Amino acid sequence: MAHIQTQTRPRERLPKGLLYGMLIMVLASLALVTLARLTGMEPRAMPPDAVTAIVDERMIQIMAHPDASAQIYDEHGALIADLGPAEAGFISGVHRALVRERMLAQIQGNPPVRIVRFADGRLGLRDPFTGWRVELMGFGDTNRDAFLALLD
Repeated sequence: MAHIQTQTRPRERLPKGLLYGMLIMVLASLALVTLARLTGMEPRAMPPDAVTAIVDERMIQIMAHPDASAQIYDEHGALIADLGPAEAGFISGVHRALVRERMLAQIQGNPPVRIVRFADGRLGLRDPFTGWRVELMGFGDTNRDAFLALLD
């Protein structure tokens, strides 16, 4: 019987300083989260609207369709945009998220939603019926501009 010889590699080790540094970061993160939870601090990823002045706003109603096209109406029911699938893809996607929130909150129908432009440059969508909100700045200029055009 032939004996197969395998080569053993020397064990690679991480430097102890790096391991201690990682341990300190993990423990510091846990301590900060624990402190925040124990003191009742609310988790927030977005600044409250009351902090920044509103420059422009408009109530709109989005009528999105399965093919990703959409019609946008103002608060009086006048058509302000009739968008095909290529132009309304992002707006339809945001509308689907809004519909889901409204379904969970048992909101009937398709009431208007608010587009808000703030003095600090942020653009957001606010649902006065559920409290749902989304900041539109993080989705790229083209997607932000799709909603920005609805303010004019």
